[in-house]
This record gives sequence, structure tokens and C-alpha cells, in this order.
Amino acid sequence: MIKNDKIKPPTMIYKAVYISLLLSLLAVGFLFSILFPAGAGVILVHNESGLVVKDVVIMARTTKIITKNMQNDELVSAFFKKQDESGYEVTVTFDSGKMLTLQSGYLLSGYDRCDLFTITKDEITHKDVIRLRM
Repeated sequence: MIKNDKIKPPTMIYKAVYISLLLSLLAVGFLFSILFPAGAGVILVHNESGLVVKDVVIMARTTKIITKNMQNDELVSAFFKKQDESGYEVTVTFDSGKMLTLQSGYLLSGYDRCDLFTITKDEITHKDVIRLRM
């Protein structure tokens, strides 16, 4: 191997690349923490009733999620930040005026979760799809 002491690596370029890489990693971490905060919740609502649903109102403590005019077989999703421990209160109103209600689940603070609510013409069912400790 030939060694030439007169040739030195461009240290300014290495420093710039290192700083750029470090700032990029910090930015990605910051964006990830904003998009996926600890204690987040995802709700999926699936209308399998064969009817048009006029309103779906889901309460999780102080968070209120409203969906309007759901067609049959439509799937709607919503993202929310859980403030503290609570449960779900779900109210469904059909175009005919018929109402269904459900109180279900228990939300623990610090857990990320995904819940599926399925609407049929006679009831609302709740399934805890996934729960992750963050």
C-alpha cells in the first residue's frame, strides 16, 4: 500500500455530512413522536347493517369522534390521543331514526390501541384489535 502524507481527507465535508445526518435523524425522531405519540388510539367503524347510518358518535372521555352518512359496508377510521383512563360510549343513529348505544372497553393511559366497532341493524359490537405498551 502506498501512503502519501500530503493527501488529507476533506474534513469539512465529513463534518458537514455528519452534522446533516445527525440533524436528519433528529428530525425523523421528532416527526415520529408527533405522528405516533404514546397513548394514541385508532378507531375503526364498519357499517354492516345493510342501511345508511346517519350519525356515529364515539366518546372516549373528553374526545368526541363524529361520523356522518355512513353507507352500507363503509369503513371509517379515526385517530385520537388518549388523555387518561376511560371507556367508549358509542351512539349510532340510522336514517330511520332508530338508535343503538354501546358502552364498552377500557382505555388505559400509556397504551396504544386499535379498536373495531361493527354496526349491524340490531347491535354494535366492539373488538379490541391490538394493544401495545409504549
